[in-house]
Amino acid sequence: MQELYAFVTEKSEHELPSLLKQHFKFVADSIQNTELQNIIGFNAKKKIDAMHRERLDHIFRFCAYEKLKDILEIVYQIDAFQVVAETMGEYGWVFPELSESKEIEINGLYHPFLKDAVTNDVKINEEKNLFFITGANMAGKSTFLKAFGLAVYMAHLGFPVAAASMRTGIFNGLFSTINISDDLNKGYSHFYSEVLRVKSVAEKINQTGNLVVIFDELFRGTNVKDAHDATLAIISTFAKVKGSVFLVSSHIMEVADRLRAVANIRFGYFQSFIDGTTPVYSYRLLKGVTEDRLGMLIIENERIIEIIEGRL
Repeated sequence: MQELYAFVTEKSEHELPSLLKQHFKFVADSIQNTELQNIIGFNAKKKIDAMHRERLDHIFRFCAYEKLKDILEIVYQIDAFQVVAETMGEYGWVFPELSESKEIEINGLYHPFLKDAVTNDVKINEEKNLFFITGANMAGKSTFLKAFGLAVYMAHLGFPVAAASMRTGIFNGLFSTINISDDLNKGYSHFYSEVLRVKSVAEKINQTGNLVVIFDELFRGTNVKDAHDATLAIISTFAKVKGSVFLVSSHIMEVADRLRAVANIRFGYFQSFIDGTTPVYSYRLLKGVTEDRLGMLIIENERIIEIIEGRL
């Protein structure tokens, strides 16, 4: 308690955010103007006799018990603030700038779990509120979507984000279809689980609107024809929704050709190329649509057909 009192009184002399000023003033006043003032000049290093021990015990457990709980709540908040500040400083994260418009602009975005991560920029606004991303397998689409969703989530918690800068509006919710699996207990296939998730997004948009929606490889759990038609139908419909933000990735490049006429869709792709027989990924998000298809090359490099034929 003595160290806490010394801390808040010393820090109160500096320029502080209003919330911390309120917290520090409350702690100082609570100690100065209650029975807790007995601890200010108390010599904690000196051996405490029975009378003083009982007196302090009575203060902490009875006289100032409720006030002490309020002080501890502030201590917990200060501890959390300090951890956030240290993390922000250690990793170079930034606090997002909040705006009243329905936009998300992030520069230097990366996934915080990746060492030496490649950074990318993304901008979504009310004129271009749907971002359609293509790219070959393993090019970085899913990781980028996860990084984006994490940044949006952290920003709405009031935490710093893994980026060079971020500007975002305030949204009512965040939905994603990343890593959706089947449900054995309910008897749902992977495809049906995806359908139900997309349905829940549609219902939530009708109820509240103003959402951030992330679709990663829509309808991968069904055949190519249905996946193409369903992806095209869903994206075309969601593109008409104003006030929400959509990020959609797909390996079905043909869908992009059908969507080019939609004015509010922005297109991006993750770059990849072949060095001999080795796929190389830059993990850079560029403007446009890619035609890269590396799935069969990866299968050939792993010699799967040769292994099977060897057994035959």
